[in-house]
Amino acid sequence: MRHWRAGCPQTGKSGSEGGRWKSTDLVGRQLAGGLPYYMSAAGSPHQMERGKSAMVNAIGGLAIVLSARLIAGMIQTALGGG
Repeated sequence: MRHWRAGCPQTGKSGSEGGRWKSTDLVGRQLAGGLPYYMSAAGSPHQMERGKSAMVNAIGGLAIVLSARLIAGMIQTALGGG
């Protein structure tokens, strides 16, 4: 977590640089976290739904992260700042 907040001491990059890739890494971990529930459900609808909802939420979060710059630009333009 230290690398995310203060930046990487090896490369000298700040915590905000490359933040999109860190977010996609986090989404990958969320997807990987939902897979065991889905794969080991053994016919249990509750477990299948739990795994599926975790994976869908991760993909939705990825869409928000990837479009964050676009959304921020739209808000800035609407407020007259750019």
